[in-house]
Amino acid sequence: MLFTAATIRTTTDPRLLREIYLKTVSLVLLGYTITQVYTAIAIGLRLTDMTYRDMIIPAGGAIIGTIVSAIAIYMKRTPSYTFGTMMYLLQYPLFLSMYTMWVFRLQELRSFGLFCALIAIVFIMYFANSWQSLSISLGTIVAQIAVSYYAIYHAGQGGSFLQELFYSLSLLPSFLFLALVSRYIQKNIEELQMAKKNSEIMNMKLRIANKELHRSQELSKVDMELASSIQRNLMPDEPPRTSGWDVAFSYKPRYNVSGDFYDFYYENDELKGIALFDVSGHGVSAGLITMIAKPMLFRIFKKWAKEPLSRMIESADSELSREIQGTQSFATGIVLRFSDGTVEYVNAGHPDILMKSAVSREVLAIGSDDPDFRGKPLGMEGLSTPFTTITIPIRKGDLLLLFTDCLVESSDSQKTPYGMARLMGSLRDAPEGSAQEVLTHIINGFSSHTAGGTINDDFTVILARRIH
Repeated sequence: MLFTAATIRTTTDPRLLREIYLKTVSLVLLGYTITQVYTAIAIGLRLTDMTYRDMIIPAGGAIIGTIVSAIAIYMKRTPSYTFGTMMYLLQYPLFLSMYTMWVFRLQELRSFGLFCALIAIVFIMYFANSWQSLSISLGTIVAQIAVSYYAIYHAGQGGSFLQELFYSLSLLPSFLFLALVSRYIQKNIEELQMAKKNSEIMNMKLRIANKELHRSQELSKVDMELASSIQRNLMPDEPPRTSGWDVAFSYKPRYNVSGDFYDFYYENDELKGIALFDVSGHGVSAGLITMIAKPMLFRIFKKWAKEPLSRMIESADSELSREIQGTQSFATGIVLRFSDGTVEYVNAGHPDILMKSAVSREVLAIGSDDPDFRGKPLGMEGLSTPFTTITIPIRKGDLLLLFTDCLVESSDSQKTPYGMARLMGSLRDAPEGSAQEVLTHIINGFSSHTAGGTINDDFTVILARRIH
């Protein structure tokens, strides 16, 4: 006969407790079934004077009690450990009474009861805690000894009491050992439950963190889109339409927000100048500096219109250095200023501009023959390299090409940069046509070379063609 109210005190989750209680009841019913099958076989083999009717009474009481327990557990949607303890205390007297009646009816086969009790402890060892296991074991042994004494000395049944006593006490170490094993199992279950609980807490925290991260990413995406929108509104979206110059450009940020910026300075129908700059770094930080530098350069270009271009860029360097002090950022760039038949050109640590003659079709890198021509990048602390202005004549049909370093530094799949030589050759071989047609030829050559490679920088190219 088996016991029905073993519980675990390792969880307060009602769903888990309910599952444990129902599993315990299932094992108890299985144990009762096995016990009664063995008893029926013993009766059939005439190993005991017990009748089938005698077997049904204790078996029926135990099974009915178990079924009532199952119904109570099923109806209790949110059982607690206290509920399990109460079930145990109610079932314990029923178990002992049914066990006593059953062992008494077995008569000379009384020792078979100890065997079944041992099976019972093994069956529920996983679910019973140590004190429940121990109380069932000791209660069973005491009941076994008491029934044996009464049956032999008072009811006139056969058998030796000393033999029964020996069997009972011999199993005592086994019962105690199973109680210890049950305690060990419960301790491990406790640790597993705690680990599971901690894991659930960590998973919950991780889910919260993921939600916060997702929210932050969404906010960052919105901020990035807003910054990109503001920057696009600051940049000219089409080239200037003037009578003296045909201008085309291509502007492709690596990310939503670019570190490149450009501007065209003109009054009415006359192009006064072009600026192209590349801020160090990428993304939002570089983009924020472009939003500071672009309007500042526009204002300074207008303010210093009558002064040498080198003075203008020195003023821009001084003001930008104050604005971005401590950011470890800087901007390389080019400023062109146009007047009748000439172009003033100043370079702040930027790649050279290229010029193609309409007469000789020769392509030159302006300033490349003077190693001291380039000034320092704007906003770079610790350098005092002076800025130099170059004045070059410009004729009808001549082309000027301005670009950021992405154009010459981007590589093909073999890590071979496009390079200045290829760029100069592409400009030299470009067909006669509008500024946009020439620029399209150059970009096609660049795209053909870098196919299969990776472009890791902001891409800006400006081509200006003098038309009269």
